[in-house]
Amino acid sequence: MNLLVATTHINPGEEVTISYVPEFYNLPLEQRELRLLRSYWFHCTCLACTNSWGVRDQLPDILARIPNFEQELCFVVRWGDKKDICDEINSARWTAEFGLSSDCLEVSQEALNILCVALNKHVRKPHLNFLEADDLVKRMIICKYLGYDINEVTAMEKQRELEKEKELELKMNPPAEINPKKGKFSKFIPATY
Repeated sequence: MNLLVATTHINPGEEVTISYVPEFYNLPLEQRELRLLRSYWFHCTCLACTNSWGVRDQLPDILARIPNFEQELCFVVRWGDKKDICDEINSARWTAEFGLSSDCLEVSQEALNILCVALNKHVRKPHLNFLEADDLVKRMIICKYLGYDINEVTAMEKQRELEKEKELELKMNPPAEINPKKGKFSKFIPATY
């Protein structure tokens, strides 16, 4: 059984799309474009691709209560202090995390609604807070609709991270294998296309 749940509000008549490649924050723009052109023969016009959003490590991750000029770029309104906005966002995030950890999914869901509305109203995309909110929504959905405990979800996420690290390690340092012609160990070099 597959379960499809939206992680953002969908307005009537709004287009619903899927990603043909990993999310923008996991794969650089050039690689996404190449995969789309090779496999599906089209050029993507989503916000992330048309605005050249960076991968997760390149996204802004700070919401300053009293921002400097550069930090102002993260906000929709680019003047004045942002104490109330930051307090609202941080409070909603904390409440959502608390709701998940204490198995109060209704509290978590309400806090996530407040968090998503506040982010969409006050913060410009792309920003790491959107990805963190999306991760919290996914965790809440797994707990609520699939019946997992938050500790099980955390364990699954850690296992997935370890598998990704191992996969990356194998790509960076391929295992040595015996060369049948020479009878010696040689470094395996994967074919590139």
